[in-house]
Amino acid sequence: QFFSEINFIKNENGLDDLDLSVVYDKLSKLKHLEFKIYNAQGQLVKTFKEKDFKDTSLADGYSILTDNRMKYLNPSHFQYPFFSKFDYEIEQENTIFISPFRPITSSNDRIMEATYQLTYPQSFTINRNEKNFDSFKIETSETPNAITYKVKNLKAPEWEDFNVRYFDLIPYARFSNTTFGLGEVKGTAHTWNEFGVWYYEHFLKGLNKLPESTISKMKDLTRNASNDIEKAKIIFEYVQNNTRYISIQVGLGGWRPFPANEVDKLGYGDCKALTNYTKSLLEAVGVTSYYTIIHASNNVTDIDDKSIGLQGNHVILTLPTKEGNLFLECTSQRIPFGFIGTSTLNRKALAIKPGGAEFVTTYPYNENQNVLKGAFTVDLSNIQKVKSRIQFENQGVFYYDIFSLNKSDKEEIDLYVKNLFSKIKGLTVLNYQSTNDKEAYVIKEDINVESSFIGSKIGNDYMIAVNSFLPLSSLPKKYKNRKTNFAISRGKTYQLKTEYILPKDMVYTFVPESKNIESDFGKHLVKFEHSDGKLIVEETFVLKSGTYSKEKYDDYVQFILDVTQSSNSKIILTKN
Repeated sequence: QFFSEINFIKNENGLDDLDLSVVYDKLSKLKHLEFKIYNAQGQLVKTFKEKDFKDTSLADGYSILTDNRMKYLNPSHFQYPFFSKFDYEIEQENTIFISPFRPITSSNDRIMEATYQLTYPQSFTINRNEKNFDSFKIETSETPNAITYKVKNLKAPEWEDFNVRYFDLIPYARFSNTTFGLGEVKGTAHTWNEFGVWYYEHFLKGLNKLPESTISKMKDLTRNASNDIEKAKIIFEYVQNNTRYISIQVGLGGWRPFPANEVDKLGYGDCKALTNYTKSLLEAVGVTSYYTIIHASNNVTDIDDKSIGLQGNHVILTLPTKEGNLFLECTSQRIPFGFIGTSTLNRKALAIKPGGAEFVTTYPYNENQNVLKGAFTVDLSNIQKVKSRIQFENQGVFYYDIFSLNKSDKEEIDLYVKNLFSKIKGLTVLNYQSTNDKEAYVIKEDINVESSFIGSKIGNDYMIAVNSFLPLSSLPKKYKNRKTNFAISRGKTYQLKTEYILPKDMVYTFVPESKNIESDFGKHLVKFEHSDGKLIVEETFVLKSGTYSKEKYDDYVQFILDVTQSSNSKIILTKN
């Protein structure tokens, strides 16, 4: 693989966008690596050789490819503007993964000219999946043993908020080879099912062996379990209590797990090893599960079902049940059984079976699962030193955001609560308690705080917002002419009830009218009830998950603006 890139760097932002890294592993040999800098007149200023590049492992806590290493360069500041030239050559014992054609890698990219050429023996059958070529005028040429792409004056699509699948917009070609090799392991796959058989035979088969003593222990632990799900919970908790994550550089290109009996003996493993170990323990008690390859990222990325081959950067476990698939994240010692992180939600993954492969889709986690229930009691008896009690029930992504919070660490809790209620001035955390129901995926919090007045004073009047503590949503960016569709990937529901207790020398002189806002994107309801020196505010906000056309974006902005204004409506208190 030969790579050569020339860039014109106008300022520091351009330097930050410059990717001077090369990834390699035990099946890759770096044969040439060089970076050159030229001044604006084209004169050579400095040359960096391979010895000037730093070398580091790419182990990151979850990825499949723990064999991978990276050489990278962080050049110091230069006089702007300047030209740069980055060249490398890498030789790989790998024909199962072919580098894709992807001229745009960032929304800031402006490509003057780019050429990609794939050459291969005529005996190979190369399948390709091309996306967005017509939109970007990609010049394509083909011979019996080569595919060539050329582009000129290419500009990346504008990055727009809520475009969670931005990279679906750019020109892209992925290749697959029906006959392939990875090191000494050869294979042929015309279908995903054939690929699954090959993967199982070469990367998983025989790695599930366990000591007899461990098998007996698992059977004893699950003896009283009434069904497979109960058995799986017991095994999952056993793995959490008896293993930890650690990077392991072993296997073909980082794709083969550490054997289960070694994890059993050592008590640690990477995502592949811990997933395979959990799978093996489940097999020992008669529970079926599938080693599942997924792409973990903030932007939703599916395993591409049109390009057969090695994809993804993480492994989870699929547990089939009568009610549907459960997914297990085996690398965390704290995450509950059947719960996965936001980086693996709502995407297509590949489950490997002894007889083939199956595509599965992880949980969507929409507004019905992502629910925050809150009860606020705000004592205004001392207007300068307000005491408030807040009780929360966190579900879905609200649960995920705090399940790893260390409630015994006062500094961590203090910082968490102050960030949560950042609108409130002079806040002091008096007490924090929480309970974690791992069965229902609900964390209940009981928080007592003291603060300055939670509103503002104008003359003899005191003004308090309908929602003084918790902003429901930030205002989205406006676009004069939005060019892309948008998505609300994780809808949410807030159900909040606030009780204000007034001092005896104050009365409510203004309370807003109850309001109901309804939209294609959700709803917002506010109701008021007041008597005997108390005001109760009930607020419900529902933001629906979904993908929407660009023509509806202005309507979405208006909906959030209306909700924000309603939530910020002012209650006025006046001294008698």
